Formats: sequence, structure tokens, C-alpha cells
Amino acid sequence: LTNVSFYLDTRVVLYFIGFYGEFRQKTYENLLLKLNERGAKLKIFSHTKQEIMNILVACEKWIDSADYDPELSSSAMRYLRSKGLDSGYVRDKIVSLERKYSEYSIIEDTSTIKDYDENYQIDSEKLEEYIKNCYSKNDIDLNDSVLATIGYDVKSIELIYYIREEENVRYYNQTKAILLTTNRNLVYASKLFSSDFYGDAIPSCISDVTLGTIVWVHSGIKYCDELIENKLMSDCSA
Repeated sequence: LTNVSFYLDTRVVLYFIGFYGEFRQKTYENLLLKLNERGAKLKIFSHTKQEIMNILVACEKWIDSADYDPELSSSAMRYLRSKGLDSGYVRDKIVSLERKYSEYSIIEDTSTIKDYDENYQIDSEKLEEYIKNCYSKNDIDLNDSVLATIGYDVKSIELIYYIREEENVRYYNQTKAILLTTNRNLVYASKLFSSDFYGDAIPSCISDVTLGTIVWVHSGIKYCDELIENKLMSDCSA
């Protein structure tokens, strides 16, 4: 995997820094460690880092507020409230964030679309349409928060295609760049988009489950047992 850059999506980072509990944290730490061991590059786009910080800062600000409204809150905020956590918990995550990036050799990619050849531009409006359709089919309300997330996702996928340039490969270990995400709707939308515009080429996204399974198969029995245990504990604590 020495030539592959895995770009981490927002929820992947929130899982591995322990925002959603220690069981998920251990599972995702193990996954990132295995990728490191195989020579993969772990990266994060600047806009993703900003999205993560926006989520954490908003949670810190509003988690203890008497004006908290679950209908207007993010899923991250609702999770914290359901677990009885407070602003101090969020502050700890903010303070340790840069250290965690460094510890797992996660490199920030500060490039923007302007840094790349415009010949590799994708139809971002069509991509956004695909994503919105997938959300709507799964009865997900396209509120302001969801639309903002979609905007970040479109920007990430745009950059993935710019980085790939003329690349047309079919296997994840042959690509220059791929977005690692927990978002099943995004994965499915990226597959539809890739199929329609790039034929048999590998889509721009890979799910944590798919990548975890691949790593699982190549990592032996001990890692498989640990992964199963952590996954079960994570599901039970959710």
C-alpha cells in the first residue's frame, strides 16, 4: 500500500480519537495502525480538519446549555447528551487532537482545487445530486447540517479525482488516493457516480467495513479476534 493515500473522513477521525467511546476508538486505532504497517499514507484534507473542529467547538459550546434542542442538534451532540457527557469531555478531545494526528502519522493535505489541472474536473453538481438522492431514498432529512456535510463530501471527492489525474485502475491498492468513510450513503453514491462516468475504475470512496475486512483477511487470527471483540463491545455501548 506504499503508493496509496487514504484520506480520512470526519466520522473516522471522531471514532479514532475516542469521541464515540473507547471501544470504537480501539477498533479504529487498530485499523489505522495496520494501514501504517503496510506503508499506506494517512492523510486528511484541510476542510475535513475544519469540519471536525467545527463539530467539537459547537459541542463544547452547547452541550451544557439550557437551550439545547435535540431537533436542531447534530448527531454528535445528541450522542454526547445520551451518554451524559459534558463540555470537559469535549475539551479533552480538542486539546489532544493534534497529538493524535501526529501519533498516527496523519498528514494534512492543504491543497485546493486551484492547485490541480482543470482537465481533471468532475461534474460536482451531478455528484451532489447522486448523494442527495441516496439520502432521500433512506429517508434522511436534507436539513442545513446534512447539506453542509454533503458540501464537504463533494469537495473531498472532487480532490480525490484531481489527485488521481488520468488514473483508471480497478483495485484499491493501485490507486493514488481514496476517501475512507463510515458513510454508507456516500459510498453508494460514489459507486453510482464512478460507474456512470468512469466505468470499471475504482470509486472515490471505500467504507471502513470494506477496508477493515480486507485488513482483517490479511492480518491473521489474533487481529480478527480483537476486531470482533471490539466491534461487539462498540455496538453494545452505542
